[in-house]
Amino acid sequence: MYIILANLLFFMAASAQDMKPMKAQQSENKSTLIQDLESRVTFQGASTTISTLQDNLLPNTGYIASILDYAKTHLGKKYRSGGKGPNVFDCSGFVGFVFRHFGFTMGASSRDQYLQGTEVDQEKLRPGDLLFFGGRKKGKTTVGHVGIVTNVDPETKQVQFIHAATSVGIKIDRFPDGGYYSNRYIGAKRIIE
Repeated sequence: MYIILANLLFFMAASAQDMKPMKAQQSENKSTLIQDLESRVTFQGASTTISTLQDNLLPNTGYIASILDYAKTHLGKKYRSGGKGPNVFDCSGFVGFVFRHFGFTMGASSRDQYLQGTEVDQEKLRPGDLLFFGGRKKGKTTVGHVGIVTNVDPETKQVQFIHAATSVGIKIDRFPDGGYYSNRYIGAKRIIE
């Protein structure tokens, strides 16, 4: 969606009078992108309002894709309680390791990571969001596990997420699964706005 919008705005801006062609630029901040586009796009002297599209714009999808691609390079690595990488991980160690590679400081435990970011409704999940679950022994009342959303089916809202599972290490699972993860789901947080 971002690429289509950027290309459309490029051609619109290039054809506007007294305007130089606008290069499609990637932005890490959705608000900055909106302000930048609003300040550059004019037609016959009147500013075009883009704010109504703000809710439909995704953050820098290339940036999120890079994070997810990096996370996937660790598929199959072993689980170890307290493991922070690069060869063994626990769940929070894996999330922290991946996000730290891109300049984010994450809490040491899944409980600490749950205190970071912005809460996201399950129906509005997108790649890069974090899913939180109750631990194996503590059930659904206390955060004990975390994973990173890798894909969301737009029709079914079925989510795939990558995480460090105690049984097999770094793997991709689905949510809701109608069982283990569905029964332990606590919430989701967005780290990349």
